Amino acid sequence: MKKFRRLASILMVAAAVVFAAGCTKDNPNNGGGNNGGGGNNGGGGTPDPTNGPIHLPSVITENMDLQDLGYDVDYIVDNSVTIKSNALVTVRPGVTIRVEGSKSENSNHGIIVRENAALKMTGTSAKPIRFVGYEGCGANERTWLGITVSTQSEENRWECVEIHNAGSEEGEHPAVWVMAGSLAMKGCLIDGSNNCGLGLYRWDDVDGILTEFTGNTIKNCAVAPISMYGYNAVNTLTTGNTYQNENNYVYFYSGAGITHYFDVDVRFKKLEIPYYFPKSQEWRGGHTVTIDPGVEMLFDNVGLETTAVTFQAIGSAQSPITFRPRNPQNRWGGLRLSSSTEGNIVSHCLLKDGGSSSTSSGYQGTSLLYIGPNVKLTLKDNTFENCRYYGVAIADIKKFDNVTHSGNQFRNCELANVHIITGGLYHGVMYSNSNGNMNLDQLPTP
Repeated sequence: MKKFRRLASILMVAAAVVFAAGCTKDNPNNGGGNNGGGGNNGGGGTPDPTNGPIHLPSVITENMDLQDLGYDVDYIVDNSVTIKSNALVTVRPGVTIRVEGSKSENSNHGIIVRENAALKMTGTSAKPIRFVGYEGCGANERTWLGITVSTQSEENRWECVEIHNAGSEEGEHPAVWVMAGSLAMKGCLIDGSNNCGLGLYRWDDVDGILTEFTGNTIKNCAVAPISMYGYNAVNTLTTGNTYQNENNYVYFYSGAGITHYFDVDVRFKKLEIPYYFPKSQEWRGGHTVTIDPGVEMLFDNVGLETTAVTFQAIGSAQSPITFRPRNPQNRWGGLRLSSSTEGNIVSHCLLKDGGSSSTSSGYQGTSLLYIGPNVKLTLKDNTFENCRYYGVAIADIKKFDNVTHSGNQFRNCELANVHIITGGLYHGVMYSNSNGNMNLDQLPTP
């Protein structure tokens, strides 16, 4: 996958590009002439439908009420629309908006909500609000940029809204982009994005969040249904949604790897889809990260390290937490615990298919679980399965007294179940650096 462009550049583009969308009643890509009012320079109020579909102005600075005009296409976005100042744009049930866009996957036609403005869209199951691409575009063509919400207004609430043909190529723009803003989505459809369906992005230390997210469907998105830049918004993801995509996961964009400082406690809930981390992760910040039973965490040939964060991955016998590579043919870099904070727990987890690095390059990526010196940890009822090198690597046996362990199992760890990197005397027993197929529970526990 191509790398995401720098967020600063994206924001500048989005600010120039803003409010765009397209949809239909009978056929989403047919109908709607080029007549109608609504100039290109600012405005508000209720457009006059006398001459047919309305062409929306490029800048909206006052309240506007978009009614169902009874056409196949009620409103047309010729290029881009920016909603700003304190404007509230309200879209009524049954409205269809067409975004002209272009056949280019990098079309900059789009919509942005910024400053103190808001976009409120309330459709119904019988009369949804629809956004579609240019007239005649195919069902799988991506023809416009999408909608960016960059305000925290409670009025940013969408119900029964359909977004078709939006989202530029991978490095550009999800179909719906919540950047340092907030949005409620209920019963909405995002269909056919050339990027991700929904993006939640942190900007200037402000998170893009969901205030409600239930009953939505995201499908046919090229990259993933959901992408995230920043982790606090994980707390706002909820169950009760449908995802139908080839790459069906929550995608964490992290550039060339990320050190993230949590400024709130974060909980990874079990969703209908797993979480995917394509780049190496280091989590810091003095807060607690909780992973719920049944969650799946996917990686490429990288791993996850916890430093100065309390890490609690607590599954159950019926719903273990799984850590594994995204591609079953590959290996991932393992879980690396380096935090000496209180309360670290790894319980009822399955860690499988590890060993992405060679032992000649050191111990990073050679085990499914690395336990650093002086780590405080409860490790119980886990399974370590199928590692090219080691199931568990212990940094220093002399600094292992803060680890309690029981009920852990090993399967097919090729070089050793447990590898002690720095050996020595521990509870009256001398341990060497290599311990073959010793089970972890053969070690004394404090």
